[in-house]
Amino acid sequence: MSIQPVSPFSPLFSGQPIGASLAIRGLRSARAARDASTSGASVRELAGRTLDLRRALDAIRDVAGLRRSGSRPLAAATASANPLSISTSATAASLKSTDEVNALPTSFSPRGPSFAGSSSAEATVGGVYDGSQGDDTLTIRATIGGIVGLTLVRFEVRDGQNQLLDTVDYGLGQAGDVKTLSNGLTIRIGSGSVTANDSFQVDVWTSLGSAVDPTNPFDGTRNQDPNFEPSLSVGAGSFQVNGVGISVVASDSIDSVLAKINASAAGVTATFDTASERVVLTQNTPGSASTVTLGADTSGFLAATKLASATVTAGTDDERTKVIADVPSLSGIASGTYSINGTQFSVNVLTDSLDDVITAINQSGANATAGIGTSSKRFQIASTDANPLTLGDGTSGLFTALGVTTGTFEPRPGKRPTTKFEAPDKLRQRLEDFGKALDDVFRTKYSSEANLAATLVQGTLKSALARGFGATGSATSFGDHGLTLDFERPTRGVFDIDFAALRRAVEQDPREFGELLAGREGEPGLLDRIDEALADSARNLGRFLGSSSGLLLDVRG
Repeated sequence: MSIQPVSPFSPLFSGQPIGASLAIRGLRSARAARDASTSGASVRELAGRTLDLRRALDAIRDVAGLRRSGSRPLAAATASANPLSISTSATAASLKSTDEVNALPTSFSPRGPSFAGSSSAEATVGGVYDGSQGDDTLTIRATIGGIVGLTLVRFEVRDGQNQLLDTVDYGLGQAGDVKTLSNGLTIRIGSGSVTANDSFQVDVWTSLGSAVDPTNPFDGTRNQDPNFEPSLSVGAGSFQVNGVGISVVASDSIDSVLAKINASAAGVTATFDTASERVVLTQNTPGSASTVTLGADTSGFLAATKLASATVTAGTDDERTKVIADVPSLSGIASGTYSINGTQFSVNVLTDSLDDVITAINQSGANATAGIGTSSKRFQIASTDANPLTLGDGTSGLFTALGVTTGTFEPRPGKRPTTKFEAPDKLRQRLEDFGKALDDVFRTKYSSEANLAATLVQGTLKSALARGFGATGSATSFGDHGLTLDFERPTRGVFDIDFAALRRAVEQDPREFGELLAGREGEPGLLDRIDEALADSARNLGRFLGSSSGLLLDVRG
């Protein structure tokens, strides 16, 4: 029977589509499509972790609601005319495969078929399918039975319309020989008996490309073959990551080698990105100073995973924390003085950062508070009382370089609403708990029956999180307000909290942070988007478990 790929628009899918490419990646083999529809313990485990995430989300909502609102006179204030051209977050250097590990546009399955009858000989399928039959099921039938290698054994290869494609003979002494078919596939029949009219089938696709299996051993055969591209293989040997040797044995797999890298002193997190079918190496230390280097490979691993010619994407620094002299966009600032409300300050561009300048202002007695808007990236400064705000460049040119007009600013008429989190430490803890629950959903290794279910849940959550942070659903990393998500390194953890940046966001601009979580007028916030994603995931998991009501019927409760 031909095994057809499942459409991303079939009843198995519900809620918002998460993209054809994701659906195809999740369905690259017929085995995955069959397993994903079968209920079992692994799917229930996934459902349980999703429910844990639901509880963690509710806990954030409880604390996020503890905001005290009020009003105060509009203080004298000013800000940069335009966003500052600086980076406000640090990223880590990374290196990834230059292409899919197996980028062949066609595929076939299985590699180790079984005869339908009593034949004892073992069949192996290989080669590269040239696509001449499109998506089809081929039948290989013995028309002359016998003992392979001792008597003549003949096979016919027919397509799904019963058209004869090839005739293959195994003569005396040919047991185990590889025979090439007209469509590029190969068959190998080992020694043993073959009963006349016994057959096996092979599904071939042009609509689904080949995919490497990161769990299969490098020396695996037939259905345990890792399925690298032809001429590429991995054997015993070693290679280096950041000067640290990583040993490889023939029985290793991609996954086990990545685990060795993660356990080594290389300072790198190694992951296999299923969606793009690439190996990703991410430096554990963010910033431009740390990198990822590879070399001295005697195992073939770097070539087989297409890392050998990969180039590093350099990490970036949070330029708020770099000394001013090292930030090109702040070159207009000179070492010297500036003043706020008559209080004189000094700045040294060789030792001070923009964060140091802001801290000096906020901790002084100048009755002013300063900061950089998380979303706007503008330098902002305001009086802390009802008096005017007076700014002077002095000899440093600080304010002019930041795009802030100097002079005196009067308090504005009217009042502005204020927001303050009453339990910022509890909010931080709840966010940390949510991050751990989210990591569990993305980092857990599920059995084959839950692979498609996990892909759906993870894709739906990733899309919701991206939209909540104002990113596209295809983005691999995004964040704001000290919260960062990176889906290229799920084994290390997709969710990270910069506690200093989080505290700064909660204390300096709680209104903006509250809107990130709860939304603005007419626009849902991060919490509501995740809430909706979890509801969609619950419905999908219910379908996988064969339940019309779904396991997580109380997901919103």
